[in-house]
Amino acid sequence: MNSNQITEELAFRILGGIRELTEDVKNLNVTNILTKNVLTFEEVMMLTGLSRSHLYMLTSKKAIPHAKRGKMLYFDRAEIEAWLMENRVQTDEEAARAAVAYIASQK
Repeated sequence: MNSNQITEELAFRILGGIRELTEDVKNLNVTNILTKNVLTFEEVMMLTGLSRSHLYMLTSKKAIPHAKRGKMLYFDRAEIEAWLMENRVQTDEEAARAAVAYIASQK
């Protein structure tokens, strides 16, 4: 092997190690988010999948529950999860049961 091949192989190994570490950090952040009650702006972005600009827009319109301390925004994880489920769509089965219950109550 010449020195170019060794350098190239070393670079690939280092790059592979960096990719593995990046995945480990992502997994650690997700685990951290799931165990915390109070989340930061960035953690809410990760939890919800919302973009930075959209989340800022929601906070400025007071459309998402949050707290502000100085310039920092904080979010209660349970409130964010409830907010995500506010506009839940009924399944067909739930709608059918509700229709049957409504018809039965009208007799």
